[in-house]
This record gives sequence, structure tokens and C-alpha cells, in this order.
Amino acid sequence: MWRDYMRLALTLKRMRDARETERERQIINAQAPQAHEKPQDGGGKDGNGGGKGGNGGGKGGNGGGGVALLCGFCRSNGEAAGLYTSHTLRSREGRVTCPVLRGYTCHVCPRAK
Repeated sequence: MWRDYMRLALTLKRMRDARETERERQIINAQAPQAHEKPQDGGGKDGNGGGKGGNGGGKGGNGGGGVALLCGFCRSNGEAAGLYTSHTLRSREGRVTCPVLRGYTCHVCPRAK
């Protein structure tokens, strides 16, 4: 009989629950910008971000297809929200569009992009 002395079952359950919660958040976040962007475009919440409010307006025009702009690379590296919400990591064709990632150079060979 297996005895859970280290409470691994509880740890695994928490990890599984955290993943499910994160998936739900991603779904909600993908749907939420559509509802929030329309009032921003017509209603004057642009004062929150100053210059970055312009990026939000541009995002609203591109987000009409139902996909919110979000770069996972910049977000996971702790970049400002104004930066990681201004672009996507890749284009629909699979080309890297993240300006931060495209700026890196390989440490093994001198190639970039």
C-alpha cells in the first residue's frame, strides 16, 4: 500500500488545479479585451496610459478578429504591459514578430532573426 508521507497527491492536485485555472484565465482574457476595448475607443479612458493609450487604440483595430494581441515572450520576461500587449510573438504565417526576440543574436553563431 502506498502512503503519501510527503503529500505528493495534494501537491499534484494543486498543480492540476492551477493549470486549469490558468487556462480559464486565458480564455477569459482572450474574450475580455473585446468587451473593454469598445468603451475605450469611444469613451475617454485614454488618460490611463498617456502615450501607451495610443497602443491600446491600435490594438482595438487589430483585435477585431477576436484575437487579443499578446506576446508571451515579453510577458514571461517581465516587460511592461504596454509592450507585451502591443504585438504578438509570431504572425499567422509563423514568422517571429516580437521586436525584443528579433533583436537577440545567437551566442553560438553570429546569426540573428
